[in-house]
Amino acid sequence: MSEKHTPLEEFEFRQAAKIRTPEEKRGKPTPQKKRLFLPILMIFLLAGTLYAAGFLYHQLLLEKKRTAELSNELTASRTEKTTAENNLKEIQQKLNKMTARLSTSSKGKGELLASLDRLKQDIDKKNQEISALKGNLRKFENRINKTEKLRKAVEKKLAKEQKTSQEIKAQLEAAQAGIRGYQDKALKLQRTIQTLQSNMNQEGNASRKLVSDMLEAQNEVASLRKEKKEMEKKIDLMKHEIASLKRVDPGDQVPFSDMVTPAKPIVHPAAVMEKKGVFKKVKGFILVNAYIDETGFVQNAFYLESHLRKDEKNGAAISQALKTVMRWRFSPALYNGKTPVKIWQPVAIPIQP
Repeated sequence: MSEKHTPLEEFEFRQAAKIRTPEEKRGKPTPQKKRLFLPILMIFLLAGTLYAAGFLYHQLLLEKKRTAELSNELTASRTEKTTAENNLKEIQQKLNKMTARLSTSSKGKGELLASLDRLKQDIDKKNQEISALKGNLRKFENRINKTEKLRKAVEKKLAKEQKTSQEIKAQLEAAQAGIRGYQDKALKLQRTIQTLQSNMNQEGNASRKLVSDMLEAQNEVASLRKEKKEMEKKIDLMKHEIASLKRVDPGDQVPFSDMVTPAKPIVHPAAVMEKKGVFKKVKGFILVNAYIDETGFVQNAFYLESHLRKDEKNGAAISQALKTVMRWRFSPALYNGKTPVKIWQPVAIPIQP
């Protein structure tokens, strides 16, 4: 027979799910929302920094290409200048020879004078060409100097942007550590709820204080899970952008994507439960998110969801699954099919009686 309640108790149980905190009643942001502001701000700053760094790197490549072209033009101009100077020396040698012949003999004097005039004109013309080449050479040298200064300025700015990117990346890692703290807190709250439910089933009559605490804990768990999912989506997106801009070395942590071959389990024992109480016929699995390093060892894990019957869900099964996954061994995840990397990867832990 179902347990009967007085009208007052029936009303209190129906209205318990609507309990709100004073901050929610006043419409003010909760502490969980306030804690999310800094990680989101850092993610936007990192995205802007990476975009600026890419733009500066592109400008640097263009300036290097222009410098190479100007250097080639400068080399060609110097070659032309050397050729013109050599031609001028040959003409001057011819002029000296003709002047000597003119002084020793008066025969063909008119012809020599005409040739001398032509040679002088050629010399003047060559001198003008040399002056023009010198002017062009100075222009090229000035352009090269300006380009070199611009290249140094771009390199300096790019180095500054890279330093800023590293600082924001460190702050992002700190935000990830904060998320892991939220996950641990959510797991503890869930265990508290399960303990309260177990005590209520054993005692048969829970106090109003325990019911209120349980509902508050459930609301807080739901809020933390929602915050965790939103933050994980944003961090996964940022990790994908970072991974597309940097070189991946063995042992680097990368986001789960099409570029990554998932880690494959080699040693995968099931989570065994004691054959007593509600676990006499328990079968199913619990999904956890495991942090697998480049050698195939599990370094950390947290609970995602349970695939047991509703009446079989219990904190003991979750705790046993988290302990069991630490004993699993994997072939490491591979980036581009060849580089072993660290990765967060969902793993299904079978539950057996």
